[in-house]
Formats: sequence, C-alpha cells, structure tokens
Amino acid sequence: MYNRLINFLKNTFQDRFKRYLIISLIILGIVIGVIGQGTVGTGDINFFYLPSCPHCDEQRPFNEKLAEKYPGIQIVEHDASIPQGSALLSDMLAQLGVEEEPEFPITIIIISENQVFISGWVSGGWESEETTGREIEKALEQCLTGNCPSPAGEEPRDGIVLPIIGKFIPADYSLPALAVILGLVDGFNPCALWVLVYLISLVMTLRDRRRIWLIVGSFVLASGVLYFLFMTAWLNVFLLIGYVRPVTVVIGLVALGGGILQIREGIKTKGEIV
Repeated sequence: MYNRLINFLKNTFQDRFKRYLIISLIILGIVIGVIGQGTVGTGDINFFYLPSCPHCDEQRPFNEKLAEKYPGIQIVEHDASIPQGSALLSDMLAQLGVEEEPEFPITIIIISENQVFISGWVSGGWESEETTGREIEKALEQCLTGNCPSPAGEEPRDGIVLPIIGKFIPADYSLPALAVILGLVDGFNPCALWVLVYLISLVMTLRDRRRIWLIVGSFVLASGVLYFLFMTAWLNVFLLIGYVRPVTVVIGLVALGGGILQIREGIKTKGEIV
C-alpha cells in the first residue's frame, strides 16, 4: 500500500500541470487559512456585550463551554459600547433585515450565507444555560446542518421546492420520514429507473403472486433500509465536518482540483468521452 502511494505521488508530480496545480491549491489553502484567522469583526458566533451588562457576564462561561465542545467554531466578542462594536452590530442587523435591536447580550450565529440565528429576545438576552443556552446550542447544531432558524427563533426560512410535493422544509420531518422523501426524489434518476425497468420486466414473467411480492417487497425494504442508513451516517459525517473548518477547506480544494483536471481532460480529448 505504501509503495503504491509513493508511485502514485511520483507519477502525479512528473506531470508538470498536476504539479503546479497541487502547489497552487496548497498556496490557496494557506491563503484561505490566513485570511480566516486574520478576519476582524466577524466569526461563526458573534457575541455582542456591554461592560455594565450583568447578563453578558453570565453568558461568558457558557460561551467557553461551547468553544470547547465545538472546536471548529470561532466565537468573537464585540464591545457594543464603543463606536466600532456598535457600528458593526448595526450593520449586521441591517444586513439581516432586523429592525428592532434585541436586548443584550446579543448572539449572532453566521455559518454561511442565509444561515443566521440571533439570540437576544429572551429575558435580557440571557436567562440561563438550560433555557437560552440550550436555544443557542440547538440553533448552532441546526446551522451546521444548513437549516438555521429565523432570527427571531421562528420556523426555518429556507426550504426546498419539490415537484408535486411543493415547498419542503427538512426540519419539519423526522429522520425516517426525511429518508423516505429524499429516497422518493432521488429515485427519479437514470440508474434507479433502469433498475426499476429491469425489476418490472422480471416480475412480468412471473405468475406467482407470492414471488412477485417477495421480490418487490425485498427491493423496497432494502432500499428503505439503505437510505435510512445513508441518512444517519451522512448526517453524522456532515455534523463532524461542519465543526472542523480546515476539513471543509481541504474538501473544497480537492473538489476544485478534480474539476480543473476534468476540464483539462475534456480539452485534451476535444470533448471525447473517456
């Protein structure tokens, strides 16, 4: 295995294009890492406080626990009593379309675009770790799966519009129901349709109802179990990846490099299928 890996790396670096591509991706990854660490003013969790705010001091121990539990999440504190912090808070609330300023402390979670949660409408902005703290952590977990609640803690704003089904909000469904719905949607693809055509042609030759139910039932049951297992496994994988930013950067760079190589192959072969 080790020798194969060495030979693969040697063959890869013998190609000048691949060598320069790998070096460029490494440099890009370093630049992204430096920019991410040097960003001032925003983080995954922005904690706005006032020096004279007792509730702000009460939330700080919870923030420390949150940082330990989710090491890939960056918590940035902002003093809203100074012009810089106050201006940043006003800008963020304006960009999020929030007209009424919440009470302090204000916690703003921004995992990615259109994934925002704001805490600050509950008793002075902070009540206790069991109430407000749990609300913040639950929102963070939802944001990491791409399904943030709305700023006021209402229903998630983002949904998916599916044919026939209409607007679909994943957070409204349990994991088994979600697996069934996604399996139904994913079933409309060439691979699945060919399997269904083969299955139907096989069943049409049978004259035994018991065999038909056995074959069709086994196929449906196996598909459902596999989709459920895929959902549970991928959910945990994406939760883990969401916590570790370097992993997402590496995956993005690998995908970018793979796409560039595919485009290069398409240009070299002049569009010929290889």
